[in-house]
Amino acid sequence: MRCWTRSALIAVLGTLWGLPASADGGELTDMVEIMREEGVIDDSQYSQMRSKAERRDAETHWWERLTFSGDMRMRYESFVYDKDVQGNSRANRGRARYRARLRLEADINDHIDAVVRLTTGRDSRSTNQTLGRGADFDPDEIFFDRAYLVVTPLKGGALPGGESGYFGVEIGRMSNPFFWSKKVSPDYLLWDHDIGLEGIQMKTSWDAANAIQLFLRGGYYEIQEVSRGSDPGLIGAQIGANVRAADKVKVGGRVTYFGFNNVSSSFLERGVSLSGGSLISCPGFVPGADNPALDCSIGANATSAAGNTEMLPGGGPPFGLTDDSHVHVIEGSVYVALDFIEDWPITAFGNVSSNLSAQNLGHGEQDLAWLVGVQTGDKKKFVNAGFVYEEIEADAFPSQFIDSDITDGRTNRKGLSFWLARQILENTDLKFEALYGEELETASPLFDKSTRDARRWRMRGDVQVKF
Repeated sequence: MRCWTRSALIAVLGTLWGLPASADGGELTDMVEIMREEGVIDDSQYSQMRSKAERRDAETHWWERLTFSGDMRMRYESFVYDKDVQGNSRANRGRARYRARLRLEADINDHIDAVVRLTTGRDSRSTNQTLGRGADFDPDEIFFDRAYLVVTPLKGGALPGGESGYFGVEIGRMSNPFFWSKKVSPDYLLWDHDIGLEGIQMKTSWDAANAIQLFLRGGYYEIQEVSRGSDPGLIGAQIGANVRAADKVKVGGRVTYFGFNNVSSSFLERGVSLSGGSLISCPGFVPGADNPALDCSIGANATSAAGNTEMLPGGGPPFGLTDDSHVHVIEGSVYVALDFIEDWPITAFGNVSSNLSAQNLGHGEQDLAWLVGVQTGDKKKFVNAGFVYEEIEADAFPSQFIDSDITDGRTNRKGLSFWLARQILENTDLKFEALYGEELETASPLFDKSTRDARRWRMRGDVQVKF
């Protein structure tokens, strides 16, 4: 009996001092209670050991504080081109692509979470990897497209002095906070959804009344670190509201400001054509020329953007995008969601924006962008279907950030999108989409960079799984 008592005591002490607590919790405290009842430990030992056991039972394994998630998308898309205004006729093409993303979220403590995400892709505006892109089955690239900390002053992100709402600060490379959710709108107009913003941002929301939720977003983001000179940066600020206007009617609106500061000729040129970036290897590329699509190895500063207007031949800057070292853009958006028909909710939405810093280079200020659309249905019950039409003038926004789907990431374009989406199995979606684009203005040479291959249909089918 004495040997059993000594062995049990050693086992419990080893558990308390050296082993992680159980995921179920409470086991160590129960063991101490049993040992006291059996007389293995006396009252003086019991008090100390129970206190330590309770602390250990409250702890969790380190891996229990990690959450993994991700998705994989397989896509086939085809392009059908019409002759552009310059007389070019690009060959039609088809390609198969995939996208794989893995996200890890770590619960550090009551006030800090860490988030990282690995993804496929070649640049910040596309996380797709084309099958057969490299020679002889070359391996594909992966990179971190999200890496940030979430800091909440109060536990759970609660607002100080409030019973409802959220307040948090994010630092690092984060998702763009200025979008509607996909249930409201695809939000195609200005920003490509794959682009991660780098800097610090604040997100908060609170209930102003039973049927009104207000939200506020804001941040400062570093566009490019410059060793000699001022860094181009972005200030973003957004305020908006979601309102339950009636039992089956919900409306929302927002106003957003984007302020680009310390913009240089290099930054502006990246919005005109590839010549603003550093190309590691690109045979046949001519800086400043309207280059065809080339299979180039693109440096960190290069971009597939085009469309912003620049200087006319024989003259120097200014660029049409701005008349000083800043770009000031105001954007507004509204939506109306109707749930009158069961299983077929309808949401109509619209966006409009203006570049307040755009200047006239001879064809009027190219400062406006707008979008309208509607979607209906539930992909889990029947199907989700939608339609979007948009126009974005040449200098409405820096084109290196423009969404790459409808307008190929170029300004001075108009386009539309139709889609059908259906959940075919648990965590498995099927989607078909058709997108058409073409140029807005054609005057040469002011709009040459955006008119090449502008007239095209893109048809694609996706299978996406989430895990």
